[in-house]
Amino acid sequence: MEVRFNSEGKDEIGQLILHFDHMMGRIQQLMEEKIRYGFEIKNLELKALQAQINPHFLYNTLDTINCMAIQKAVPEIAGVATSLATFYKISLSRGKDRIPVCDEVLHAKMYLRIQNARFENRIQTRWDISPEIENLYIIKIVLQPIIENAAIHGIYEREDGTGTITVHGYRKGEGVYIEVADAGIGMPQEKADAVFSSPPGEIAREPGGYGVKNIIDRLKIAYGYEYGLSCKSVPGAGTVVTIHIPAVIEISNE
Repeated sequence: MEVRFNSEGKDEIGQLILHFDHMMGRIQQLMEEKIRYGFEIKNLELKALQAQINPHFLYNTLDTINCMAIQKAVPEIAGVATSLATFYKISLSRGKDRIPVCDEVLHAKMYLRIQNARFENRIQTRWDISPEIENLYIIKIVLQPIIENAAIHGIYEREDGTGTITVHGYRKGEGVYIEVADAGIGMPQEKADAVFSSPPGEIAREPGGYGVKNIIDRLKIAYGYEYGLSCKSVPGAGTVVTIHIPAVIEISNE
């Protein structure tokens, strides 16, 4: 593939040789790119395998800590270990990309339980999830990052560092809506729009924006551009983020 023919001729033969050399150079470039991509794919596969091993190891270790805490009669440690184990178990979900809404809600509850153990129950929660949507499916790890943003950028930034997060899930027609409302510091609507309405692929620059953009892109790829996130916020009053997905009863994870 590295052989080239030098020709300074301007006639048809010279043009043919010129185009042939260009074609061979392009083929060689494509072959080199294919080899490089092959190495990159193998590296990504290795990293993905490592990412699966680490949470499994952590999950098993937490189970051991839980047993030891129960034996030593330390229920607080057992509770946190159990919550974190459940959190990671749902995060893994045996490699599935989509899980029932009830599991997604449980995942978020475990996160909040751990946060309250760390920060002395500074977050109060109210859950209002309609039984009608509990067994519908959603791509996983959508609700927890939104609640995390509500806690870190809303509640914890209040002067007293405490507040309430309300999660309301319901079905309307062929759509499922999950609203996360926090009694945090809020923000100007223009700032919210900059995070939640930025074009696909654009990197968000606002605090918490990267996680939000990741969720928005994942929702639109999974369900279409009519679905995703919306946000309403008032400075000093709090923020409401709404997840909108289709009502899916069952879906293949393959």
